[in-house]
Amino acid sequence: MLSREQRREIGAVAALGVAVLFLLSLFPAELFGSRSLEWFPSGNMVGVFGVTIRDILFSVVGVASVIVPVVVIFLGLQLGGWMVSSRALRFGLLFFGMLFLVPIATWIATQSPVSAGWIGMTLGHPLVGLLGVVGGTVVTTTAFVALSV
Repeated sequence: MLSREQRREIGAVAALGVAVLFLLSLFPAELFGSRSLEWFPSGNMVGVFGVTIRDILFSVVGVASVIVPVVVIFLGLQLGGWMVSSRALRFGLLFFGMLFLVPIATWIATQSPVSAGWIGMTLGHPLVGLLGVVGGTVVTTTAFVALSV
């Protein structure tokens, strides 16, 4: 039987592994040049799983997809007790908040559903409709500052 600490550390290592898989799924296989399709026939370093994860992340949070692995890393560090609990929680909440604010800011700047994702479009569109681009920018910037304090 595993001790509580061992189970916690196994969960932490699993979370870090998932973060690496998520991060690798976001990088285009073409980074490796002309032979990339030989090495990665699916077009993704993590195979079909990576293609699916990348598509889901981009459709939900757009360009903020790169933040998701960071949130999972802080979750792993918190679970493993490898980072001061309050610091891990604070950084985790910062990046979790950025998962909402970056897509909103992207929507305000581009009004592109592809770049902003579902969250950016769903929250950014009414914000811009209500306050305009300048007002939406002020609110989003204020939220960024408040989140980082």
